[in-house]
Amino acid sequence: KGALGAADRHPRLRTAAETMSDKVNPHTPYFKSYDLGALSEQGAEIVLTPGKDECAAIARWLDIPKVESLSARIRLSRRGGDLYDYDASFEADVVQACVVTLEPVPAHLAGTFHRTFQVEAATRRRKAAPTDDGEVAFTEADEAEVLTDPVADLAVPVLEEVSLALD
Repeated sequence: KGALGAADRHPRLRTAAETMSDKVNPHTPYFKSYDLGALSEQGAEIVLTPGKDECAAIARWLDIPKVESLSARIRLSRRGGDLYDYDASFEADVVQACVVTLEPVPAHLAGTFHRTFQVEAATRRRKAAPTDDGEVAFTEADEAEVLTDPVADLAVPVLEEVSLALD
């Protein structure tokens, strides 16, 4: 018996091969799909740990010499309606090129971040209503990242944050 992979521990987390028919971001080297519509009231915790080949692809995408390791812990919860909270932490060991000498410079990156997602169908039903003074009042939903499909790519926000953490 082999070790259980993330897809085995989290049945709603699907492998890349299983998501070929999904709408995924073709511009990222690593993705993990999750059906937010099937998220329970208890939420879910997912751990992402790209393998060696995936880390090499991520390094090329980040335009750095090497991603030695990357791991992320993601906590998903349903806020209500079609709003979902995505709280994550990540750690990465990377090798960057010195901007002066181009010599390899190892770095440890770590961070935590939050995102809010909203499935597009709910966005169409909600409109910002004018207040008594004629101003348009916006809600928390207006600041959510709008998803066109309840199947979200959980890796994209992690890759974006790793990219922002680079020197």
